[in-house]
Amino acid sequence: MAGILGRAKDVLVTEGLRSLAKRTAGKVARSLSGQDGAQDAGGLSEPCQVLFINGCDAPAPKRYRVEHQVEQLKLWNISVSEVHYAAGLHETDVDRAQVVVVYRCPITPVVEGAIKRARSQGKTVFFDTDDLVIDTAYTDMLPLLDDLSPEERDIFNDGVQRTGETLALCDKAITTTAALREQLLKYVPQVHINRNVASLEMLELSDKAYQARTQRPEDGLVRIGYFSGSATHGEDLESVADALAQVLDTCPQARLVLGGSVSTPAALQTCEDRIERFDFVEWRKLPELIATVDINIAPLTKTLFNAAKSELKWMEAALVGVPTVASRWGAFQEMVQDGTTGLLCDQPEEWADALTRLVNDSAYRNTIAVQARRYCRACCTTAGSGFALVEALGLADRSLDNVLCPNEMWRNALVADFLGRGGFTRPEAALPPDAWKTEPLDARLLRLQEALEGSGKTALLVYERDCGDDNSFRYLGYNVAKHLERSSRWSAVYFFLEELDALSEHLAQADVVVLVRMRMRPDVFRFALDVKAAGVPLAYAIDDNALGQAMAPSVLSAMNVAEGDDFATGFWRGTCQRFEDAATLCDCFISTSGYLAQVLNNRYGKPAFTIHNSLNEAQVQLCQQLTLGRTTPETGRFYVGYFSGTMSHAQDFDLLKQPLYDFLDRNAGARLVLAGRFMLDDYLLGAFQCGKVKLLPFVDYLTLQGLQACCNVVLAPLVVDEFTNCKSALKVFEAGLMGTPSCASPTFCNNEAIQTGETGFLCETPQQWYDALQQLHDNPQQCAEMGAAAQQAALDRYFYGMPGEIECAFDGAAAVSLTLDTYERLVQTVADGALASVDWDDPF
Repeated sequence: MAGILGRAKDVLVTEGLRSLAKRTAGKVARSLSGQDGAQDAGGLSEPCQVLFINGCDAPAPKRYRVEHQVEQLKLWNISVSEVHYAAGLHETDVDRAQVVVVYRCPITPVVEGAIKRARSQGKTVFFDTDDLVIDTAYTDMLPLLDDLSPEERDIFNDGVQRTGETLALCDKAITTTAALREQLLKYVPQVHINRNVASLEMLELSDKAYQARTQRPEDGLVRIGYFSGSATHGEDLESVADALAQVLDTCPQARLVLGGSVSTPAALQTCEDRIERFDFVEWRKLPELIATVDINIAPLTKTLFNAAKSELKWMEAALVGVPTVASRWGAFQEMVQDGTTGLLCDQPEEWADALTRLVNDSAYRNTIAVQARRYCRACCTTAGSGFALVEALGLADRSLDNVLCPNEMWRNALVADFLGRGGFTRPEAALPPDAWKTEPLDARLLRLQEALEGSGKTALLVYERDCGDDNSFRYLGYNVAKHLERSSRWSAVYFFLEELDALSEHLAQADVVVLVRMRMRPDVFRFALDVKAAGVPLAYAIDDNALGQAMAPSVLSAMNVAEGDDFATGFWRGTCQRFEDAATLCDCFISTSGYLAQVLNNRYGKPAFTIHNSLNEAQVQLCQQLTLGRTTPETGRFYVGYFSGTMSHAQDFDLLKQPLYDFLDRNAGARLVLAGRFMLDDYLLGAFQCGKVKLLPFVDYLTLQGLQACCNVVLAPLVVDEFTNCKSALKVFEAGLMGTPSCASPTFCNNEAIQTGETGFLCETPQQWYDALQQLHDNPQQCAEMGAAAQQAALDRYFYGMPGEIECAFDGAAAVSLTLDTYERLVQTVADGALASVDWDDPF
């Protein structure tokens, strides 16, 4: 029976529905009696998260609705098992699964028992279908049933009714189109759409066909292709036959290509000499065949059954770079952006006009094809769309990291594709993103010796490597040392916690030692005492207002730590206290903003100096490489970038969420680029699934520069308070380096970094956020000029100006030294408190 149902709308060329119904009648009887079901000794041997019970033997539906959905789940690291409803299913199979998906199964005793057993265990059972083969009220409208005998029709209707009985037993449904969803909601309370998409194998075959197509020599002909697959689509082709005849008559270069088993409509019989034919081919050969045409057509007559059909014909053509003209009906109307990723038509004259334009305008054909291919490669493959199924089954949250396919090759391809849209290739940076991890200790000791023997002063920068704050060290340690390579007055060399013993003989020669965001530890305590015994000033460098347990709530709030998360709460309370304990041993502070410097000075009564977060040489070199190697960027798009390094920015994003969504809705060419770590709401997830939002994975900071360069504007919202006012403007100046202006909240450092209206915009109210985006969108020249000004400002202040700023800060730190009595009291305070009863192996 499953074979009959699977072919209800897609009869195999080699087998008619009548003979198929006769052949499967015996199987129906055996299934109902239980003779063709699983045996008592059957069942799954391994547990799985999802069990698919397949009820369809037809190759194409089974491939799309079982094999491709299984691939989607496996790409998201979901364990899956599959069993045929009439050849292996055992009721106890559901015991080993968390979720059950039943695909188009007619009811049998075993199917009914398995579903009821799963539901009795509190497990959700989903019914999946890609056709209205659930009620004879739908299938009675199929013209092909008119060719069946009464006996054959009874068999067919029995299968449909029994499939409807299976649906009635399930909790929810999964389907392919909005029209199907609307009908299924009459039977179950919740229906999820997971569209038919291409597998990774299909994508690979399509890419090969596309490459062959681009190398194909021109012969002056323009081929219009219709690939039916079966003889059941004659009525669809007939609906556009007059338009096709008109195009063939008025465009001598046009040819019609018919693939599969479809008869020539009467209106086209006079054009037989301009019609090329291909026999039905198996699916692996289809991309190669579609790639031989220049235009694909996908007509549909306006029936409810056709409204439920998927958009496969458009997707298959798009993946090989062929534009499609389709009926403005059903899934085509849902998925095809008319005039952008395809053309939609109703009346014969619309079809004739659309086809004539495509035949005569190769540039227009290419534009539509490129846009459709980009969209389908991003959104219409198992790797590009699988989260919809994962979420429907309740197996993941909506964090950006979960929404994107975990496959590393796929993620890299997403990044490369977006860079390509901006006209960039991914260059090799002159320095690796974490260059400090590769320089050996001997090399740094040699540089230290050279610095100490020189005429300038020397700073030692010490950091607890691999403690999770690499970004902090890059700005406060590595970048500082690199900037001073351009100074004649100061040098700096960085070292790590495990290397402290190697510094002992050099301490007395240093002019200042800096602890970079260090937590108190016994070895840090001993090192601080050694530094002071050597008579050298000791500074504490920090880039956040995070000293002491009193600041832990602000850190937890900024980190968006959930209430009741004892692990994170304990960690940050302990870390903040250990920051303060280490800072207590120091003579002064170095911070990344003047605001934070003042906060620390007021709170602890110690001098505080400022070294802004800055750009390093690798970033500047990368900017130059990207600029020199840039090709023509994508046109017609306005990309708004929001780059989040942690999950902590939800409240910040809320500041501009509504005006941003309004801006995206009102501007057809606007796109939001979200990269890094983020939680998606309903709007963002829906916009991602329709291509309005581009999601990219977390990347290293050098690759991030390329992503920023591809955007027209970068967003930097922050809830302004004492904690966030201490943060740097790195989002602003790193985007500015790439010639991209920012819209940012007016924090202390953003006020320093942005000249509003010249290098970017400072925004507080929702209206200001919206107006800034709209102004940049509507004035491309102003946007470009603002980007150029932002680039120059970033270079001047955060690269070329940094050596002088660092020299001033180190001059101040080197001149500060607490009196011996004061220092001894501080040491005793720390020793009594931080060291007396702490288990240093406990991170809390």
